[in-house]
Amino acid sequence: MGPADAGALMAEPHRQPLFPSARWRQLRELLDRLDALDTAAREQELAQAATTDLALADAARALLDGGAEVETRQAAIARLRDAQDATRLIGSSIGPFRLLRKLGEGGMGTVYLAVRRDVDFEQCVALKLLDGDATRMARIAARERRILASLRHPNITAFVDAGVHGDRAWLAMEFVDGSPLLDWCRTQALDVRARVTLFDQVCAAVAHAHAQLVVHRDLKPSNVLVGVDGTVKLLDFGIALALETSGEQTPATRMFTPEYAAPEQLRGEAIGTATDIHALGLLLYELVSGTRLATLDHGREDWTTKELAQRAGASAANQPAALPSATARLLRGDLGRIIAHALAPRPERRYGTVAQLRADLHRWLELRPLSIARPGLGYVAARFVRRNRALTAIACVALLALLATTAIALQQAHAARQAARRAEQAKNFLAGLLTDADPFSSRRSNQSKIELLVDAGKRLEKEMPDAPDDRVELRKIIASALMRLDEPAAARDLQQLSVDELRRAYGANAPQVGAALQLLAIATEHAGDIDTARAQAAQGYALLEHAGERWTRARISALTAMAKLANRKDDYAQAQHWHEAAMRERIRMAGPQSPDVAMDLMNLAGDALYQERFADAEALALRARDMLTRTAGSDNARMIFIGNLVGLAYLYNGHFEAAEQTFTAALAQAEHTLPPGTEIRTTLTASLAYTRLLRGDSKGALALVVPLRQALVADGREVSPAVELTLGRAQLQAGQAGAAATLARAYASWTAARSRIATAPKFAAVARAAMGAALAREGDTAAGLAATRGARADLLANGNGDSVFMAQVDLYHADALAAAGDAAAARQARGQALTLYQRKLGMTHPQTVELLNRLGTPLD
Repeated sequence: MGPADAGALMAEPHRQPLFPSARWRQLRELLDRLDALDTAAREQELAQAATTDLALADAARALLDGGAEVETRQAAIARLRDAQDATRLIGSSIGPFRLLRKLGEGGMGTVYLAVRRDVDFEQCVALKLLDGDATRMARIAARERRILASLRHPNITAFVDAGVHGDRAWLAMEFVDGSPLLDWCRTQALDVRARVTLFDQVCAAVAHAHAQLVVHRDLKPSNVLVGVDGTVKLLDFGIALALETSGEQTPATRMFTPEYAAPEQLRGEAIGTATDIHALGLLLYELVSGTRLATLDHGREDWTTKELAQRAGASAANQPAALPSATARLLRGDLGRIIAHALAPRPERRYGTVAQLRADLHRWLELRPLSIARPGLGYVAARFVRRNRALTAIACVALLALLATTAIALQQAHAARQAARRAEQAKNFLAGLLTDADPFSSRRSNQSKIELLVDAGKRLEKEMPDAPDDRVELRKIIASALMRLDEPAAARDLQQLSVDELRRAYGANAPQVGAALQLLAIATEHAGDIDTARAQAAQGYALLEHAGERWTRARISALTAMAKLANRKDDYAQAQHWHEAAMRERIRMAGPQSPDVAMDLMNLAGDALYQERFADAEALALRARDMLTRTAGSDNARMIFIGNLVGLAYLYNGHFEAAEQTFTAALAQAEHTLPPGTEIRTTLTASLAYTRLLRGDSKGALALVVPLRQALVADGREVSPAVELTLGRAQLQAGQAGAAATLARAYASWTAARSRIATAPKFAAVARAAMGAALAREGDTAAGLAATRGARADLLANGNGDSVFMAQVDLYHADALAAAGDAAAARQARGQALTLYQRKLGMTHPQTVELLNRLGTPLD
């Protein structure tokens, strides 16, 4: 699947055309007249227009959304004008913000500079007060809020807050102290290269939005600001389209700026990422030429560089300063070809992705050839063939038949000899391995499985000398088996042999080496050396990053591995960065709608959980579940893992009932799909039990984990740390004897898991604190307090003092203090936990409310 196919997949559902693109100029003149009229006069004007041009009148009526909405809009305009809101509202409060001054107006409302002052900080924002029907505008504001909340990029204005004030919805966004893009370029006297470099920041913002499955749909110079430090900020996602959302009522396709609209927008057709690419082409043209390109009268033929230069020259003729000859040459050259390609009237003929557009801009800046080829010998030859089809066909058939027969014969003979040698070597190698494993064989029959595998890996180079790629593949299989046998060091040594061999065969900087380094990093991680594994993974990715489409899957694997390793070192922001990069690669490879992209979204949801951004985690997990349902069906086995993450997100956001339902459904699917003792089945059972525990149902929690633990022990399987911890906490809550012993096992188990589970240190601290509370309840208050204080110290040492885990530890510490008779200190510890819950979980979270009630503190 190519980039154009991906763009088609990301398209909006087809709509009937609103009106022909050629009528826009006449239409806008009519709309300007209608806008100043009341309802009755407007209807009269439309009737008059219909007598001479019925299609034009119908198009205008369609644009105005019909009579009922016209009334609403006209009433809102009248109200705004009569009340002179822009002046009256200055100094008033909207939500927590006080309006300071008006910044500007847009098609959907007025933007103000506003400030929020608190005890220890002051925050300036750009507050957009939306015009129109409150219910409809609140829906639009909610959409923009959801979209902005999913976009975190240095070149996109950040979402701050939102709400409804009276009968008007509002949005607060990051305030950018800067100038519009075109003004900045003029005041800074930027040359074309500097403007293109600045434009690249705009492209980066749009590429990030597309990676999050969002199309802006209204890219234009006024929606791009440049800060005083030269940082570009993309604004106004009010009419953006969330591509992967099905069924959501998005703003109508007609809500755009016609001068910067793509042909498909003007025709009311499907919208996709190519729509934004067209707008970027228009924006780049205006940056380069200083004039806006009129596209409404352009037909369906592709733009030529000559046309672009002529249009720019014609526009400049009406300006005080003529178009510089150097700019005209640029538009006739490679820069013009980039713009023309982005402006192709047919979406499938434009750049497939913003990344491809950026890549060609970088090539132009570096004076390298573009990815879009000039017409050359092949093009001329093709034209000759079309003019002389019969003659060319006869000659080509004869020549090709001769060449093909000769080439195929030589190739097949050589390939056959090579394949025969490799097959013979592989057969001998496997025969030797099986003979070694035969207990009745006289050859090394006393070797263990591990020794046999290690020895086999070392013999590969000697026994398969003509098949280096096959040797690498077999080492990978053997290394994988060794890791399953808990021999990561031996697996690491074999993978290192493959890396060394590939360096000799292909060179130190070959992508083959990069792919092998990823496998080496995995083995090194399992061997416990995380820092070295991160270095190996980064080195491998550097070799794969620019290796071309053939290595896309290897790049995705490398990025995912680096994200996992970053999480292992508590570098959650970096992990999120790598996971986002992996998803972008995946979308470029297979489009935005696929089961693999759903799993990428699941990974990002996990990153959000690690960072305790629980609302973001829930939104991402639900997007992952919805996408997997659409692309693979709700019965796909991957839904088990996504269900577990959705359940955890619900749990941390206080939606306990939804969490229990989600865990129950995922567990039922796992039991139907996977054998007993599978790790995910155990995890889901423990999560479901913990959910019941948080709902105060310790009996229901014990009913799940007690038989689970008994079954694992009976089958000789390892009892997971999560099962031990949930069982111990349930026993403690139920007041059962033996809780301290269970929690001691949980603490030891989580401590041992530090080398393989990213969150193990946090859960180990919780287990230690719960053990302390259990010991104190059983009468050993000294040991109990030592354990809870040690748990607090563990979290602080790991940099997790400001987390929900610390709140849980503080609560167990409070229980130990209460058991020791220190009620005042116990209340203080619970107060510290309450502060963390309020900040991390929110004031209305069930755990916050419960703790407030326990302390006797009223809920504000």
